[in-house]
Amino acid sequence: MAEGVCVFESDMEELKYNRSKVLSKPRILIYGVGQYGITVAKIALRKGWPIVGAVNRAGKKIGRDLGKVLGLDMELGITIQDCELADYQEMKADVGIVAISDYLKDTFPAYRHLLNAGINVICHGAQASFPQGVSPEIAKEIDILAKKNKVTLTGTSLWDMTRVGAGLLVTGPCTDISALIHKSITDVSQGGLHAMDFCGVGLTEDEFAKRMNGEESPLSGFHTGNVLHVLYQLGYKISQIKERNEAIFFKESIYCKALNRTLDPNTTVGTQIVSEILTEEGITATLHTELRLLLPNEKEYVEWTVDGKPNCSIRVDRRNSVYHSASTLFNRIPDVVSAMPGLRLCSDLGPMQHTALIPNLR
Repeated sequence: MAEGVCVFESDMEELKYNRSKVLSKPRILIYGVGQYGITVAKIALRKGWPIVGAVNRAGKKIGRDLGKVLGLDMELGITIQDCELADYQEMKADVGIVAISDYLKDTFPAYRHLLNAGINVICHGAQASFPQGVSPEIAKEIDILAKKNKVTLTGTSLWDMTRVGAGLLVTGPCTDISALIHKSITDVSQGGLHAMDFCGVGLTEDEFAKRMNGEESPLSGFHTGNVLHVLYQLGYKISQIKERNEAIFFKESIYCKALNRTLDPNTTVGTQIVSEILTEEGITATLHTELRLLLPNEKEYVEWTVDGKPNCSIRVDRRNSVYHSASTLFNRIPDVVSAMPGLRLCSDLGPMQHTALIPNLR
């Protein structure tokens, strides 16, 4: 991630939106039938919101009925289509839930498919949370494309509330801020083998040094982007970003069920991302986030601390990251469908609202 990250200016008047205008049951397209897309689909079905289509990359899921892939005892009459060949106009969806990759460069083609078909987009990808911090050029292109087609794109997931929302909330009482500190522990095993490999589980120290550091690191800029998002909304301007990844080892061997092997003390159990972000206004924001396996009795958490007047802190404990992410994607649908067209950050849309009072189908 480059120093001196810039962002484009938004017309604040365009950020006004009205949830009352949202369709009572928006028509949903699932773009990526993995664990997050599957969980969103199950929530939508339970709530009685219509799913009008499902697409995935080429592979064994193409041509199958979505109901069977969801593990239901019935077919839904929705055939999973190849994402490169599908007719998105024909689906007549109000919103597409994109859950295919954390990288902006990988998700952007999906955005084009949906935005050009006049479909609002909600994306799970980590870099979608603050595209301006990854590539101001792509962010601008997304904004132009969304406005041209009169739809909205927002990146969100479990960090909507825990990393971005909590970071903004904790600063609310402050009259002075000297520093921000963001810490977290995430259980990467919940994301499956892909997430564990992504976060460097099971490497030697030498393998970790070669793969997990430098600009080619798969984790470059990911959680740092959430801190940039918070600083941007607080009005601070970035002057420098320093980031490194550190290997995490346990002192004792631990059995990893997902890998079906025992990891000894010389084998990595994950990665700690350490970032220091300097601002033109003189405050420093630091990040220490651990993406790793958990020891017995450990649990995930996200914590924000403000060094200022007053000193404040907030901690959020998490228990099911996959469902937390999927339910956030689902609960943001009314906000995104009713928002003004363009690229809108989840923080632009205000606090997320629950859907608990929407009755479940029996």
